[in-house]
Amino acid sequence: MKADDLAASAPPIQALALNNAYDGPGSGGLFGVPAYWPAGNMPFVTDAGPGVNGVNAGVVGLDVNPAPACNLTVGWSLSLPVVGDNQPPSEPTVANGVVFVGMANGGAVHAYNAATGAELWNSGSAITGGATFAAPIVSSGTLYVGSWDGYTTAAAGTIRAFAVGSPPPPPPPPPPVLVGSQVIQSTVDDDALGTAEAFQTTAGASGTVGVLSIYLDGSSTATTLVAGLYADSAGHPGTLISQGTSSSLTAGTWNNIPIPGAIVTAGTPYWLAILGTQSGVLRFREGSGCRSENSQQTNLTSLPATWVSGQAWPSCPVSGYGATSP
Repeated sequence: MKADDLAASAPPIQALALNNAYDGPGSGGLFGVPAYWPAGNMPFVTDAGPGVNGVNAGVVGLDVNPAPACNLTVGWSLSLPVVGDNQPPSEPTVANGVVFVGMANGGAVHAYNAATGAELWNSGSAITGGATFAAPIVSSGTLYVGSWDGYTTAAAGTIRAFAVGSPPPPPPPPPPVLVGSQVIQSTVDDDALGTAEAFQTTAGASGTVGVLSIYLDGSSTATTLVAGLYADSAGHPGTLISQGTSSSLTAGTWNNIPIPGAIVTAGTPYWLAILGTQSGVLRFREGSGCRSENSQQTNLTSLPATWVSGQAWPSCPVSGYGATSP
């Protein structure tokens, strides 16, 4: 929410589901306070349970999209062991590009690269038999952890200190987004192999698009994805500007498809098109409020140079965007 809107009870900018609904920590829901990493412009949330919408419950790193969107997308997520009701991990702590999280099962502390989620370190057997529910603290190069020693009525707790090594280098800034949407929409849709679908969009900035990024739903099984940009022709896709193909696809995340440079102009309408080929089912995310069109051809192996419109839909925008090459 915008801070100014809290007093006015205005609606939030965005509601992003990260776990299933639950009224206590450990088997769903969210609790505690997120941690924020200023250098990477990322907040982090810890939770437990099954997760939702392809997001793993455990540790979730969120990217903050630039203005005017000012909303969040999932940068990475990783699962932690599910212990049960009232057994969540600790709140996260971020220091020098490292996320520290305590475990409910045994109490070990794990350290993750804030930019990627890769595990950098854990406390091993230094903490066993209890739980680390409180957020760790980092001060003057030392990590402090308070943990329960057990779960009996006689159990006490122990505070431990660990030396913190050199932080990883900060990640390079993400390439500027020129056209499309970085929001992971809530509706799952699919197209038959060989049938393309194009989605309305307007360039938010001028520049050369070198990569198209498409979010594939976790249920997608397509082996090859073609993505491209079309110029607008009287409210329909017109001439193909550029396209690219990828056969290295991962469901439940963003997939980058490099394309030959496509020059776009701020404020100009375009169409972002996708096509599944080879095998499997191409499942993606979309919203509502603008227009999409299927291709008339149903046996395509690449995007046609000139679009021929088939059936139209009010399902748009697609979770996909074009950015400059990294």
